Order: sequence, then C-alpha cells, then structure tokens
Amino acid sequence: MKVGDLVTLSEYGRLSSYRQTEAEGNFVGIITKLVPWSGGVNDYVVQWAASVQPQNRLTSAAYQRRELKYVRRKKKSSELKRMFFV
Repeated sequence: MKVGDLVTLSEYGRLSSYRQTEAEGNFVGIITKLVPWSGGVNDYVVQWAASVQPQNRLTSAAYQRRELKYVRRKKKSSELKRMFFV
C-alpha cells in the first residue's frame, strides 16, 4: 500500500475491539502517510471520508496493514454482460 490508495477496514480490522468506532459504518478512506517501524513494517495513517464520519469521532488514525484492504470498484451490469456474452 502507498500514499493515495483508497482503503477500508479488513475483516480483521472490523473485529478488532479497539476499532469499533470505524467498524460501525462502511467507511472509505485515503492513506495520507506511512509511519515506518523497525523490520520494514509500516503503520498507515488513514483520513476517513468526512461525509460519512460522525462529528464526535476521529477523522484520521494509524493502522497496521492487516487492518486495511483496498477499496474495490463494483462492476456495472453492462461490463458484466460484455465479459460473459461476447
């Protein structure tokens, strides 16, 4: 993962007891900073989308790689038709 990637919480991140605030909704965020640790491990600072973020909650926080996953684009029905009915 790199700065600028769109992410959401992974299943591991949703089940983490200290990530319940973010797990309540289907949040989408962007990685804004990498924080390097020893051994080549990074923490990722994520800025969550303000339109879905409740006012009394954090808008950014640091996460481990296993707590995040890439956001996937949903395919349109016309794209699916082209894939299967060419």
